Amino acid sequence: MLALIALLAGAAVDGGPAPVVDVLQVATCQSQGGEYDVTLEGTLVLHRDFLDPAVPPEQHARAAVLHQLKYVWGWLRTNPEAARTLQAVLSAVEPPIEVRAIKPGKYGHAMDITFTEEKPHLVIDDPYQVRALKRGRTRVNDPALMVDYRVVFRMGLCGPARDRVSTLTLPLPRDPWLMHWHVPRSQHRLLRYYTKSAVTNPCADDDYADLPHPIYYWYDWQPDRHGPDANHRAFDCRKLLKEGRDYFPHTLQLVRVAEPTGDFSLLRDELARDSGPVRVTLLYGVLDHEVTQPDVAALAGELGAGAPLATRVAQAHAAARPRERAERQLLALLEDLPQVLQVERHTASASDGYFHFEAHGTLVRSRRAVRLRAHYGLTNVFGPVPPAHWRYAREALGQDHVVIYVGHSGIGENVRLLQIDRNLGLPAGQLAGEIAHAPYQLVAFLSCYSYMYFGQDMLEAGAKGREFVFTGTGYGRGDRGALMVLDVLDQALAPDRAPLQVHFLEPTDFMLFKARHGAAVR
Repeated sequence: MLALIALLAGAAVDGGPAPVVDVLQVATCQSQGGEYDVTLEGTLVLHRDFLDPAVPPEQHARAAVLHQLKYVWGWLRTNPEAARTLQAVLSAVEPPIEVRAIKPGKYGHAMDITFTEEKPHLVIDDPYQVRALKRGRTRVNDPALMVDYRVVFRMGLCGPARDRVSTLTLPLPRDPWLMHWHVPRSQHRLLRYYTKSAVTNPCADDDYADLPHPIYYWYDWQPDRHGPDANHRAFDCRKLLKEGRDYFPHTLQLVRVAEPTGDFSLLRDELARDSGPVRVTLLYGVLDHEVTQPDVAALAGELGAGAPLATRVAQAHAAARPRERAERQLLALLEDLPQVLQVERHTASASDGYFHFEAHGTLVRSRRAVRLRAHYGLTNVFGPVPPAHWRYAREALGQDHVVIYVGHSGIGENVRLLQIDRNLGLPAGQLAGEIAHAPYQLVAFLSCYSYMYFGQDMLEAGAKGREFVFTGTGYGRGDRGALMVLDVLDQALAPDRAPLQVHFLEPTDFMLFKARHGAAVR
């Protein structure tokens, strides 16, 4: 049921530098999963008055192309037909961009540009959008720059079988910075996403109500959405947005660049050099938006020492008290943990608003000793309360063999090295220097679409290299997903060298294991 797809790029050269290794070891997918190099060609239209005259036009062009790529993924995510058959996720690796021509032209579209939100997380600070707001409008004959471009980017894809070379056609805007304003304010409607609601551009997934900021419109845009809004009033984006005026068709050229290996030999060999226990840290972040402080003291009391872990977990499950979603996932992991790890002793405590757990035991297959730690609390920089998980992330990334993050991605900011530096008051780049001396690591990001956001800042920090687990879905399985990672680790370390089997996941889960190290990766 689960396809094993892999990519091995880079070959050793006698007497030359260490090869670049980029291995897609596993892609969990019901049908065909793998990585693709995707070519996109097109023309962008950038309003001349909204560009900083001190910045070279080509620099503006490259930034706009990168923003345009986000609309590629946004459409694949929200378009009902595409989402029914495909799971797609763009790589966080910055792609090579060819700016073929920059010519003067006319903007070609008239619209009013207003935005009255004053909440701190909705303040507009992108220079292009700030200038657009200051002027308040565009007109058809306004001067513009016409940017012809070609870009080749990497994409993870799970879906029906396709030839090694194939195409995919989808709509894209001409000016990605201002697409939010193509729907006039008079046509805005109420959207609701769980407990969050917003009157905003309705040509978007309901998720837009969670962060209705024009700079992030790409994440949710859905130009053909129609139906009732959250007030049960009908609307139809097919009448508000038109092909050839508001968006234009583009054909992507896809080339699959994967060969199956399922190879974890490097991880096995590197961890074999360290005879001590495998050090594992799990960092769980609160998932429920309305929870500003989980009851970590109660959780520590339930799971503290004094009885076997299985007994403590069973008693916690029997307790009739509400639990935050990530807390439930952590309890589910601890309940299922004996399937992978035999726990010999454990402790639990709470401090500074976080739950702390430590267990010592042995992996079931490989019989390798393990010291496992888990921390649970706030981790989301876009949440209602600033998190303070930074020191736990720093310690794990600097010392451990396996680091598993479970929580909101924060568009990559929740575990970014420079964010950790800044929040701990460290000089920029200090953590990157520290993890350069870390052991060979497996780092898993079990959050929404983590393939798009994480890992790039860790690639060049340390010669020993790292292996990553990314998600290609809008959720991260903090219970079964974390158990799956530990089980794959156990299989990789097992002496029988049996073919790898992926367990514990659902058929709809799309996750990618990658080994990446060596010189700078493309």
